[in-house]
Parts: sequence; structure tokens; C-alpha cells
Amino acid sequence: MPYIVSKKESIQYDGTNADFILNTWLTGVTLESTTPDGTLKVWLNESDFEFVPVGYYIIRTNGVHWSGLASPDQYAAGYVELPQA
Repeated sequence: MPYIVSKKESIQYDGTNADFILNTWLTGVTLESTTPDGTLKVWLNESDFEFVPVGYYIIRTNGVHWSGLASPDQYAAGYVELPQA
């Protein structure tokens, strides 16, 4: 019996790439504000939002949809990066 996994992709928010992440890499996510330390407040839909600190990883599925958020430690412990096919 084969093991399968759903395809997920990640990008690390570095404090300078918010425009690319929110306008090119993801769809359906809206930036509300940025705090002085660079943390983003983003709306995932009309009622749910997330804070994205600098250095955190954003996880997407289906090539464009928000799937989750991980701190660097969570990312290292919970994900394995594979070469792009």
C-alpha cells in the first residue's frame, strides 16, 4: 500500500517580501496592517485573520490557497522540504 501526501508549498516571510506573498504567491488574503516590528495582520476571509511575524513560514495548498503558518521551529520539526519536480 503506497503512502501519499498532499502537495504543500512554503515561503518564509522575511520582512521585505509581503507584497510578493500577498499579491502573487497567494490569493484571497488581504493585508490589513503591518506593525512596527514587521508583523503582518492578514485577513484570510471575512471573519478570520492571522498575524504573520517576520521569519515565519506561510504554507499554501493548490498552488495559491492559505493552508497554515509555522514558526521556524515548528517548520523544522513538522515539515521536510523536497526538491521541486
